Amino acid sequence: HFVCFLLCIKSIGSLNSPISTIASATGNIKKIKVFSTIVIASILPISILLFKMGLPPVTSYIILLCLTIVNQIGCVIILQQVFPYIKHKEYLNVIFSLLIYLGAIFILPVFIRLLLSSSILRLILVSVISVVSAVFWGYLLVLNSAEKIMLKGVLKNTIIRVFKKS
Repeated sequence: HFVCFLLCIKSIGSLNSPISTIASATGNIKKIKVFSTIVIASILPISILLFKMGLPPVTSYIILLCLTIVNQIGCVIILQQVFPYIKHKEYLNVIFSLLIYLGAIFILPVFIRLLLSSSILRLILVSVISVVSAVFWGYLLVLNSAEKIMLKGVLKNTIIRVFKKS
C-alpha cells in the first residue's frame, strides 16, 4: 500500500514543478512557496495527532496524499491570480488524465499481488508488470498524438544509434 500511495503522491506533486517555474518567471513565487510549505509541513502535526489516537502508519500517507491535492489546487488558484493565462480546462484535462492513469497502472500489479503468496517470484512479477503497465498506460492514456509521434521518433533514432555502434 505504501508504494501505491507514494506513486500517487509523487505523480500529483510533480505537477507543482511547472507552477513553480511559471511563478519564478513572473517574480511572484513567494505566495506559492509559503502556501506550499505550510500545507505540506502540516503533515507533521496532523500525523503526530493521528498516531497518538492509535491510527496505523499508512494514515500518514493518506493524509499526505490529501495535503498534496490541496496544495496542488491552492497553488493553481494562487498562480491564476499572478499569471492569468493558465487555462483551467487544459489543466483539468491533465489532472483527469493523471487520475485515470494512476488508476489503470495499479490494476494488474494489485491483482498479481493478491493472487500470489508472498515470495521472491511475486516481488519480481509485480515489479516487472508495474513498469510495463506504467509505460503501456502512460503511452495510451497520457500522451497526445503529437507526443506519441515524437516519442516514436526518439526511440527509433536511439535504436538506430545503438545498432550503428555495434
